Amino acid sequence: MRAYEFIFEYFDVQKTKQNFGDKLLLRAKTDDSVANLSVDDILQQIIDVDPTGKKGTYAQWVIKNYLNKNIMNLTDLSSVKNLLTLFDKFKNKLPIEQRDINKIHNLSSLATVVSQFKDQKTG
Repeated sequence: MRAYEFIFEYFDVQKTKQNFGDKLLLRAKTDDSVANLSVDDILQQIIDVDPTGKKGTYAQWVIKNYLNKNIMNLTDLSSVKNLLTLFDKFKNKLPIEQRDINKIHNLSSLATVVSQFKDQKTG
């Protein structure tokens, strides 16, 4: 990793923390699966869900859905990762209007969009 890539990623995480940190902590108080996690811990769990290996490709979408309680708790993130993996692998086979994750408003809509690919290998 080049120094400028590290700096970019660092500031991206910091900006996300600045923009959503307080909201994530408030939301975490209503999440029974969270026991005194810091904002950094919550963000790391969300970033780890991203199947692309590119830090934060889907993080904003996951954060939005967690804050809106479309993702009920952080223990649901493993199923979120499975759906995002299918979406990322097969999005080029989707109709153009479904290829933008931000146009998919919740987890059940994402599940519906990728359901046609659930029996195909993602590896």
